[in-house]
Amino acid sequence: ATKKEFLTSSDCLKIEDKRIYTLPDLYCSLNFDAILADFKKEEAVALAYLLKVVFWLPIDNSDFVKQLIESLNSINDKLVDLLIYLVNKIRDVYIRNKVFGELVEKGKGFEQAIDVAFHEIKSKDYNISSGAIDLFGELVEKGKGFEQVINLARQQITSEQDYLKVSAIKLFKLLVDKGRKEIFGEALKASADGIKNENVYILYASKTLLISLLNKGQEDAFKEALNVARQGINSKNNDTLWISVELFEYLVGHEREDAFEDAAKAAYYGMQSNNADVRSTSIEIFRTLVANNRENALEEAIKAASLGMKSADSNVLCSSIELFRFLVDDNRYEAFGEALRAASLGIKSEDVETLRQTIELFRALVAQNREEVFEEAIKAASHGVNSKEVGIIAGSNWLFIDLVGKDREAVFEQAIKVASHGIKSEDGGVCTTSLYLFKTLFAKIKQLLEKQIDERNVSEVVIQLGKKFIEGASSSNNQEVVDMAKELQDKLATLQA
Repeated sequence: ATKKEFLTSSDCLKIEDKRIYTLPDLYCSLNFDAILADFKKEEAVALAYLLKVVFWLPIDNSDFVKQLIESLNSINDKLVDLLIYLVNKIRDVYIRNKVFGELVEKGKGFEQAIDVAFHEIKSKDYNISSGAIDLFGELVEKGKGFEQVINLARQQITSEQDYLKVSAIKLFKLLVDKGRKEIFGEALKASADGIKNENVYILYASKTLLISLLNKGQEDAFKEALNVARQGINSKNNDTLWISVELFEYLVGHEREDAFEDAAKAAYYGMQSNNADVRSTSIEIFRTLVANNRENALEEAIKAASLGMKSADSNVLCSSIELFRFLVDDNRYEAFGEALRAASLGIKSEDVETLRQTIELFRALVAQNREEVFEEAIKAASHGVNSKEVGIIAGSNWLFIDLVGKDREAVFEQAIKVASHGIKSEDGGVCTTSLYLFKTLFAKIKQLLEKQIDERNVSEVVIQLGKKFIEGASSSNNQEVVDMAKELQDKLATLQA
């Protein structure tokens, strides 16, 4: 390109030295001397700086454009006139850098913005077509462009080009969100057809449109959503299954009675998916069903979590353990036996996240004060503190704290050793939890010693615990821990006097 010609975005991409043109270059290439004639010098320099940014397509400068437009209030009208003048030359750049979004926000350039969005929405470049949809959204917010959006949606939904169908579905969603009831029927048909499409972009755009219709309380949309959700149960296709469980989550959350029974089935299969989002959504379905005491929901949840514990996929294991933790926290006693078995299995895993989730499950079980839990929990805590992962060590320290807090004296001596070692750690989390463990042990042992002093009853077991604590704490470089040791030393002296 020469200075006599306008530099298109394609030309810019071909420039080997990637230089950005200065103000004189812009004068020559754009020939807008008259527009700049009455600018002050500092305004012209600032404007040139802005245009460098706007014109340079290889860089996404939308944030910079926004800042500059906001900062040039003194020449705003001139700037707007210039940007509108240039629109037909660099429509794609305007879309990519969100120039018109800023102008529309300021109530300027509506006609030109509609024209730009109308043409660029047909671009095969996803970023540009999405930018055009966003621009239409900003125009609609200002009460502009409704008819163009409706006509485009109707036109493009019949296209054989997938990328145009996606744009049409997104436009229908825009109209639904704005409450344009006259197109709700067409939007529902577009969604129903799109969900049957094999193209994943059409599939998810259609699901999002359907949820927008559900949010508007459309009864026909609820019937369609339930139909789609049921068809996706036990699907081998992860995308179809995900849409199924997402729709069931929505329907269950909105207390659609006709969805409850099938929702449990969908969640059961969803728990076995290798897709984290599907599993997470399935857990949410079970949470809602169990919390509302829906028939068979607890049984299905336990079955799903137990089946997941047999998986070789650590992600499925984690989701199963998470579901068990919810059931334990929710005091669902029927799940305790399977939850303990799951925890005993999970603690053997070499996967860090599985270990973390398992320790949290053990903490939930210990909180229930079930006698059968404590032996396994002590083993789990002892295993965890030997991990190379500081997060697992810190979590195991919390488990020891819980056990000491439940007066499990069998663990006191071991907990003292763990705290003595951990308090010297360079990791803040391990050091802090070790300090809390020392504090919990101190409170419990002090209580035991004071009780013996009051009753004048000397127990060699308690005395030995006190001595072990003093020994472990005295070597610490933490003054708070050392002070605890001194206080217990005084209690022991009183008891033995």
